[in-house]
Amino acid sequence: MKSSRIWDFWAGHYEGLWVQKWSLKPTRDAVVEELKRSYETDAAFTLLDAGCGVGELLEEIHTVFPKAGVFGLDYSLQMTKKTKERVPEGVICHQAVEELETINKIIFPENFDVILCTHSFPYYKDQQKVLNLFHRRLKPAGRLFLAFASESTLYDRGIMPLVKLTTGNAKYPSKKELRGMIKEEFAYRTEENVAKHFWMPTLLFVVLQKYSKEVQR
Repeated sequence: MKSSRIWDFWAGHYEGLWVQKWSLKPTRDAVVEELKRSYETDAAFTLLDAGCGVGELLEEIHTVFPKAGVFGLDYSLQMTKKTKERVPEGVICHQAVEELETINKIIFPENFDVILCTHSFPYYKDQQKVLNLFHRRLKPAGRLFLAFASESTLYDRGIMPLVKLTTGNAKYPSKKELRGMIKEEFAYRTEENVAKHFWMPTLLFVVLQKYSKEVQR
């Protein structure tokens, strides 16, 4: 994963970025609505937000599901500090997602019911390795929510270089590429483009379910 310095810088400005309205807020809404379809608001389940940023999504989830165990992980120290302020009831770690396995199991549970990875996936150098890691840390039939800008169309491939000017190098998998990466370990459950305007790139939101004895291919 690229240096955390750029994300430490953006931590102080994150809530005011234009992407909040056009990208991040629609994604948070989609995640919360999907969780509502699966859980009662008083349900107790464990959820990890991998690449939690400044904690806006975890805060919204904890508000709706106060009995859920919420955990967060981010490479940026400044962003994890903001998340801890937003969600003091959560367990937040300053750690690279790729190092999830090294976190003491006393701090994080062995497995989670749900893992979220919203808008950080393109910045992982070895995306297949990260998906494998998520698979190992999910409970049987646990679910992975992925959301990211996707180079799925010719327009996407033309506009994404402009996005990289503010965030640095990243790889934005197409829908086809993602299906290729997950086919051995996850069942593809739902797929949605949460972009609200025609001039935006594809904002892919998918729900994947871990293959297990209960979930056959």
